[in-house]
Amino acid sequence: MWLLINLCAWPLLALFVLLGLHAREEKHTQQWLITVRVIDFILLVSCIILTHRTFGHHPVLVSANLLATITTLLLIEMSFNKKETWRFHLLTYNLLAIIGVCSFGISSYLFTIFN
Repeated sequence: MWLLINLCAWPLLALFVLLGLHAREEKHTQQWLITVRVIDFILLVSCIILTHRTFGHHPVLVSANLLATITTLLLIEMSFNKKETWRFHLLTYNLLAIIGVCSFGISSYLFTIFN
């Protein structure tokens, strides 16, 4: 169940981050940021529960998933912070995409292993 929640949260997180970062008005950016933080919380809780339950089977893979998830969430927060001050670079988008895809890929692999 937690793995399915984790897998469903990643595409929603990507969608809401893109909508929030492309919002024209400050008010809309803040609204999307609140939604992103709720999904961040859900994603972090599901990742921690998955790490706790599956660490004995694949410790390196599960640790990499947790590290990539936390890094993605930190980059998202930095992106929203930078959006308020100045236009951030394409490098930020690329880092978010690469680390997010890695986290989603690891979660998908764990889903195939345990189901």
